[in-house]
Amino acid sequence: MEYVINRASRTPELDAPWEDPVWQEAGEGVISNYFEQSTFRPDARFRVLYDDKALYVMFRVDDEYILSRKTADQQAVCQDSCVEFFVKPASGRGYCNFEFNCGGTMLAFHIPDHRRVPGGFVDFHRLSPEQCQMVNRYTTLPRVNDPERVGKRVWCLAFSIPFEIFAEEFGQAIPKAGDVWSGNFYKCGGELSHPHWGTWSPIPVLNFHAPEAFSALRFA
Repeated sequence: MEYVINRASRTPELDAPWEDPVWQEAGEGVISNYFEQSTFRPDARFRVLYDDKALYVMFRVDDEYILSRKTADQQAVCQDSCVEFFVKPASGRGYCNFEFNCGGTMLAFHIPDHRRVPGGFVDFHRLSPEQCQMVNRYTTLPRVNDPERVGKRVWCLAFSIPFEIFAEEFGQAIPKAGDVWSGNFYKCGGELSHPHWGTWSPIPVLNFHAPEAFSALRFA
């Protein structure tokens, strides 16, 4: 699989609608590989753009069960209604996971060695509070959605990751056309009434930390 990241004609606005002309410059990716343990399979899609400053990502979810309890960065947002972007730059070791609940709270690690050990991974660290603040976010939902909201509703969450973070963590230069990174996109909700786990690039077992299953992200 491959997703092509197009260069934006101008800076994408995070609070723009999914149909915004600039965001439509991005191809539409679909999270369609749901594990059989999933009791609900929402239609979840994403778009990605870039410029000389940042990566810009927008998720769109056609949902029926919405929950967000976590309000502080680096909490376990995967238990809420959550979308995730895992990305491995071309240089440096490992990858970063950027996970967001539908209220915009984020968990973000740099994981050079994803082998599991008690308490986490063989080698990982959380992005600093200063780095977390650099990741701008916008969501069409309130920050807190508790108790769970039941009923059909479409929500979007968009964020920008400055290339400065990838320079600090990986020594990665700003990508140019033709460069190839790798990654995956996920939709999950571990503590919802209808839990689910879906991926863009297929993975063999229910473990999102599977960089060996990442697919190409090609900059155009």
